[in-house]
Amino acid sequence: NVPSLEGIESAQRLEYLHITDCQLEGNIPDEIYSLASLRGLFANYNFFTGPISTRIGELTKLTELYLYENDLTGQLPDEIGSLDKLKVLALSDNAFSGTIPQTLNNLEDLEIVSLERGLGKEKGEGISGALPSLSELPSLTQVYFQNQKLDGEIPDDFLASAPKD
Repeated sequence: NVPSLEGIESAQRLEYLHITDCQLEGNIPDEIYSLASLRGLFANYNFFTGPISTRIGELTKLTELYLYENDLTGQLPDEIGSLDKLKVLALSDNAFSGTIPQTLNNLEDLEIVSLERGLGKEKGEGISGALPSLSELPSLTQVYFQNQKLDGEIPDDFLASAPKD
């Protein structure tokens, strides 16, 4: 187990941080958002709580964000949409609420978005509101929203730019 990430901000050349199942608690440490070279953050199966900070937008080189199986809450920040190199957004099995940010449509390289809540693992209120069209994501091949509280109809242009066989 890793007791804390204190001092990690000095690892400015760090590209991949694997802290899965390290029994980390509390908010995601602010020090992580200072890692300007970070391409992959793998922080699954911890006990992180609270919202994802708007500082997530500072991780401009990030291609993979794995934060599933934590206890994160609140609205997904719009700043996720500024991570223009992001290919994988895996945030399932948390306690998010609010709506899916429209800024996800900015992520042209996004291939996988995973926001589902596993059956029997429902935490928090769940994500609600209308299903976004995700129409401007030409690389998107996998979408997981099951067991959320989305409503309305599937937009006519849903995944309009997604790869075709």
